[in-house]
Amino acid sequence: MPLASVWMLRGCLCLSALLLGSTLPTSVSAAVMPSDNKLPSIKHVAVMPVYWQGHFPEGHPFAQLKKHLDEEFSPLARASKRFYFTNDVITSDLWATPEGRKELLEEYEIDGVLNLTVTGQSDLMLWTVRLLSPNLVNYISESDRVPYAWFLAASPAEIDKRLQDLLFRTLNRYPIDVFVTSIQGRYLSLSSGSEQNIFEGDEVSFYDFTLKSLHPVDSSWLSFDKKLLGKAKVIESKAQSSIAVITSLSYENAIRTGDGASVANIATRRNFQAPKAEDQRYVPVSKDSALVEAVGETPKPLGSAAEKMATLPTPPAPARIAAASPAEPTPSAPQGVSQPTVEEGLARGVPDEKSGAEATADDDLFPIHFQDAHIFAITENFNYSGAGKVSSRTPDLFINRLDARVNHQLTDAWEGWYRIGARSGDTSKGEYTGFNAQAEALHPLEAMTARIPSLNRVLIGGLLRLDTLGVSGKKEKFGGVDGLFLGPTIHLQGSRHVAEWVQTIDYDIQLTYILWGQGTAGISGKKRDLDSGSTMELGATALMRGKPEEVEWGGFFNFDKGSWKLSKGSLDMVNLSLGVVAHVRL
Repeated sequence: MPLASVWMLRGCLCLSALLLGSTLPTSVSAAVMPSDNKLPSIKHVAVMPVYWQGHFPEGHPFAQLKKHLDEEFSPLARASKRFYFTNDVITSDLWATPEGRKELLEEYEIDGVLNLTVTGQSDLMLWTVRLLSPNLVNYISESDRVPYAWFLAASPAEIDKRLQDLLFRTLNRYPIDVFVTSIQGRYLSLSSGSEQNIFEGDEVSFYDFTLKSLHPVDSSWLSFDKKLLGKAKVIESKAQSSIAVITSLSYENAIRTGDGASVANIATRRNFQAPKAEDQRYVPVSKDSALVEAVGETPKPLGSAAEKMATLPTPPAPARIAAASPAEPTPSAPQGVSQPTVEEGLARGVPDEKSGAEATADDDLFPIHFQDAHIFAITENFNYSGAGKVSSRTPDLFINRLDARVNHQLTDAWEGWYRIGARSGDTSKGEYTGFNAQAEALHPLEAMTARIPSLNRVLIGGLLRLDTLGVSGKKEKFGGVDGLFLGPTIHLQGSRHVAEWVQTIDYDIQLTYILWGQGTAGISGKKRDLDSGSTMELGATALMRGKPEEVEWGGFFNFDKGSWKLSKGSLDMVNLSLGVVAHVRL
């Protein structure tokens, strides 16, 4: 017998035993239920290949969609962000034999297995998703009856959405989304982070989960008991891990390594969260209708075809399925009826949160939507030498310059940073005033986090600046400089958690090289043109991270040094700035 046939036979026998498990007597329940009823911890999961059994339609359309289902089950499982997943090639090679499953358990430390079984039943298919133990004992299972007529007429996006809903319903029955991986005093390391929608400021409640009842036929989990152990507040969130500080305990040392909690905003649970009432601006015109109307509005009769076309909203960009926000499962689609997908609903003219007159009014009033703002209170000290000499004096109130900066998302790939500032103070022999305005266009690059773990992203782009400085005083021979400057710039942005402070610091390090300038300088009452030169700038900003609605405070540092040739002579400049920064999210 060929080797491939042997492996196929082993797989069929294994799955047959799994499926026949539903006929086992109820005594198996007692064997599966742990003696202390403690819920098993599931952190690492293997995804089995899709298993097909029964008779299915023949022909290219079904074969193509069958292939799509085979290929998409594992990516959809990984999109749940619920577990760490073993490599699919390793899983497919090992899962079918007891020896292979033992290797998966011991060598790859899997805690569970995900399986999709598709069973042919007359004019429909039965999709069954199971969460199993490493030994293929049934933990949780959910099924969906899918008519062939719907499957053959559905688009790949519709199939993905239906399978995703079934898969996420299965995973949501497992009540633990995040585990405690280590404890140091009051601080907890958690197994999930920003990819699981766990962010700084979130409160997490930890429970002792125990099995309450099992299904009398297939021994799958039916219900759970939970006992509150304590609560913690997240103080630092990375991509797949986070740190929290314990805020309350039910009793001393209640929270221990391995204890778990649910996360309301994890992708699988957000999939079934209903939108807030105030966001439901459009409702179906009738039950089970794909057409909608605005809440509180009475449809008016339309006149000509041109008027009807004018009322149709412009379709927005399709929303990602994973970003859907439907805490209750949505009812299954009626048998044999194709439900519209998110993309189709948008394409049919379903408005989004800002559509129609409201979006137009907002866009007219505020064509640019700024994301956040920074206010800088600065102590600036500068010195010019060469053809013109002047030095600033340290101000009595330690503030001689105020700047403001706002950020704007230009496109998906580019950001715009706009900054203006004014300065005024005394020189060694007179006084000065000045104004500056600059714009930066920045493109994010992938950060080299392997070398700098705290680095979140790198921004690279260009800077254009208008800078004016006017110096007055009878004994001052340098009248100031006015110029337009241009050069490349780079920003390194990241965060660092300081455990001693129980605080996360966000930083921005900027390096700019001004290599082009055009303007004039006043020397002894005469103007001299800027010819050529360059300026190197190094700046850094550090902010203590707060909640989104709070003002964040921090410090600012900037050092500039440059040399420029004039039409006669040269001009050297050194500038040192220190200050306080306030950051507000808009």
